[in-house]
Amino acid sequence: MRGKAIIIVAPSGTGKSTLIARLVKDFPQLKWSVSCTTRPPREGETHGKEYFFVSVEEFEQKIQRDGFVEWAKVHSNYYGTDKEFVSKGIEQGEYLLFDIDIQGADSLKSFLKEEAQAIFIAPPSIAELENRLKIRNTDAAEVIAER
Repeated sequence: MRGKAIIIVAPSGTGKSTLIARLVKDFPQLKWSVSCTTRPPREGETHGKEYFFVSVEEFEQKIQRDGFVEWAKVHSNYYGTDKEFVSKGIEQGEYLLFDIDIQGADSLKSFLKEEAQAIFIAPPSIAELENRLKIRNTDAAEVIAER
């Protein structure tokens, strides 16, 4: 039996990390899909758990080899979903959980067809979203304004 992809899509600061943590706790059969990124780890993040932290050179080589289902350069850093990781998980019957942007969700749905389901989480308002990002205190004011 093949698996499924469950894609959570939401702007930063909407509470998707909290939602994802709860889903993983309540549904242990879900497997976190670990993405690749060139951004440095934040405090408490571990290579291979939250992300695979790679160099720009490694990421660009994987792009050239068509190794991503989707990838994007966001806020000066690359992010991408490893094609082999996804294919292998789905083939083995795993239920993979994703946290990606809307363009990435579209790419995953195109790649996996009916084996992917996307859920969009909207913030209560733009003002509340900005407030949450400021409180989180992980991004500079310029990055918050860009988001």
